[in-house]
Amino acid sequence: ALGDGPEANESLFYSRRIGRRPQGWANPQGGYVDMEDQTTILGAWKLSGKTSSGWSIGAMHAVTSEEQASIVPGSGNPFDQTVEPFSNYGVLRLQKDFREGRSAVGFIGTGLMRNGSVADDLQLRSNAWSGGVDFRHRFAADTWQVSGYVLGSHVTGSEEAIARTQRSPARLYQRPDAGHVTYDPTRTSLSGASADVGIMKFAGGFWRMGTGVQTRTPGFEVNDVGFLNNADFISTWGWLGYHHTQAQGPFRRWMVNLNGWNVLDYDGNRIGTGANINVNGQFQNFWHGYVGVNQQFEALSNGALRGGPLFRREAQTNIWGGFGTDGRKAVQLNLNGWGNVRPESDSWAYGISPNLRIRPSGRATFNVGAFVNQNLDDRQWVQRVSTDRDHYVFGRIDQTTLGLTAQIGRAHV
Repeated sequence: ALGDGPEANESLFYSRRIGRRPQGWANPQGGYVDMEDQTTILGAWKLSGKTSSGWSIGAMHAVTSEEQASIVPGSGNPFDQTVEPFSNYGVLRLQKDFREGRSAVGFIGTGLMRNGSVADDLQLRSNAWSGGVDFRHRFAADTWQVSGYVLGSHVTGSEEAIARTQRSPARLYQRPDAGHVTYDPTRTSLSGASADVGIMKFAGGFWRMGTGVQTRTPGFEVNDVGFLNNADFISTWGWLGYHHTQAQGPFRRWMVNLNGWNVLDYDGNRIGTGANINVNGQFQNFWHGYVGVNQQFEALSNGALRGGPLFRREAQTNIWGGFGTDGRKAVQLNLNGWGNVRPESDSWAYGISPNLRIRPSGRATFNVGAFVNQNLDDRQWVQRVSTDRDHYVFGRIDQTTLGLTAQIGRAHV
């Protein structure tokens, strides 16, 4: 994984990239298009295991086919159009454990090779490589751990493909006030790096704490084989918690956490500063509850105008909370809620979601839930209007969303 918080699902390898929906777009030209929903996987293999000397090994290779869309235009003869190139995917993961697994050093590498001419026609990157090393080490009677990684990436392709990479929402090289990057539509490659190091006390007594720094250069790109939302940042964070894991008064256990962070881009602009406090616990009757409040302070956004200049983002307060009844019972109720407010722009949102689980037997479960979300926001993007100068248009949206879900499950014996 590449990070925590909003980046928790980011990684160098994201399995859904293999067999994904074809990335090309077919114009029906007044007729219709017949195209597969998924790219065909022609073949794949994987190897995983651990040796007696402490080496963990994981390797995978997959080949996906070139995909065609059949187009029947409104007038003229039917024809086929390529919408996905022939592609090779590879992943290698090695890790060596020391001190009975309390310390480790690892390597990961990923690669993608596409049919170059087809990739160029579709403005896709033709080659993508990433890799790096990671480590972890526990000390002080296994109550503290230091861990981190250093990664690099390199992508190549046509001028059009790399121009799209530079303009992508993760980096926005074309911003007129970006002093640390230069948009170059003639480039045919892009490279970047990412690093993270943190130290944390996770055991021993009731106190927990940690601090660290994470960074990604603007050119870091792994979305061909992995999953990445953001680049171009330097984030520092700190965390302090008190985890009372023993019964005390009405509680079986309870904990409180305090978090803080500050984020800069590589131009030194402060793009995020915030702090939150959250409390959760379980009662003696096995009910549980939680509550938290988060404050995001005024900062600058380098992505709100979608390639435009920096945009001032006012302060925002978020709250959340919920409770659940005894999960051992045949009937369990959970209620969750959240809300946020930006007073300066009279914008706010909230959501409530109750869920009822009924377990009539050990082998059957019935879940029914509902949710209501209300959103009043003056930051709904509309468009950029170019006249004598660029103007950026936002709309004010008033949106209500309702939903109902139901699920029946049966345990397999």
